[in-house]
Amino acid sequence: MAVMKQLGTIHTSQAQYHSQYDKYAGTLAELGPPPAGAGVLSEDLTAGKKNGYSFHVQGTESGYVIHAEPPPGKGRRTFYSDQSMTIRNNWGKEQATVASPPVK
Repeated sequence: MAVMKQLGTIHTSQAQYHSQYDKYAGTLAELGPPPAGAGVLSEDLTAGKKNGYSFHVQGTESGYVIHAEPPPGKGRRTFYSDQSMTIRNNWGKEQATVASPPVK
């Protein structure tokens, strides 16, 4: 549940960033504390690790994608989300994608 909360926090930060800059951030650092970032995401999550998971944001032509992965050998559930705010997951070794089932 904590990972899904962090994904929601990133989505909220992206919405704030979009309202300020009329585009989505392409990295967590762009969302993070000044002077490098916009100040809409906490420093701990900007670092890309929280609650044992690694978080990665990548800008796309029309928005962004978020991947969340457990440390190697410490879990098997990965997460994917994008500007649609639908959180998807995969219980296998493969990274979750837009084709993975949504979390219910």
